[in-house]
Amino acid sequence: MGIIQKLRILAMLGILGEVHGNLEWTEDSKDSIYFDHFVFSQLWPTTLCLPLDNGTTGGCNQTIRDQWMIHGLWPGKFHTLDVQYCDNTSIFDPTSIDSIREEMKIKWLEWMPANDHDEVLALWKHEWEKHGTCSTSLEILNTQTKYFEKGLQLYDNHNMNKILARANILPGNQYSIEDLLARVGGVLGKRLILHCSVRPGSNTSYLEEIWICFDKSMNLIHCDDVYNFPTDCPREREILYPEYPRNDYNIRSI
Repeated sequence: MGIIQKLRILAMLGILGEVHGNLEWTEDSKDSIYFDHFVFSQLWPTTLCLPLDNGTTGGCNQTIRDQWMIHGLWPGKFHTLDVQYCDNTSIFDPTSIDSIREEMKIKWLEWMPANDHDEVLALWKHEWEKHGTCSTSLEILNTQTKYFEKGLQLYDNHNMNKILARANILPGNQYSIEDLLARVGGVLGKRLILHCSVRPGSNTSYLEEIWICFDKSMNLIHCDDVYNFPTDCPREREILYPEYPRNDYNIRSI
């Protein structure tokens, strides 16, 4: 994996620049955290696990499903990056999701690559501690259980597998950015954000994530004022929506 791709993945996962261990937390802190919207990110695991030139998958030797899956639910401020690590005392408790664990395994990506040596990030813990802790001022998201349940509910209501099928966007094909934005946005009824994976030295952009946006009452809204709108994909090339892994992929598919 090239250095640019490494940095892109690390930045996406919040590994770069994490400075949160020395934050002071008080009882009133959660009420002072300002955010004005949520980004709900769904990810195509096939792109995340594309084989590299050396035949490996860049830290993605793991089980994936032939479906879009949840990356995260992120509170944020318009025109800036999302708010992060708002309560360093609220450590992820695996028992908090016991009642929804099996559903989580199907719908919410559990691991993501941290580097190109098969080291992975425990995503559920990461998502709660980085993003979930910043949303607890809302009663509907003020516990770990509620936070993950809301993500599952949004997935069921705005499932990208179904949305892309309705837009006739199918794996194995290439599309222009304008076409993807128009067709998917037409089904959603709102403008969205596309994210791509681009290999250094390659002319191929791979569709990796789709972000949709909500207000604090969980109403679907346009993403116009959200950071990176409408895309980070190179506009001079078409986007490949890759097919589900072939047998030569270094992953365990189910």
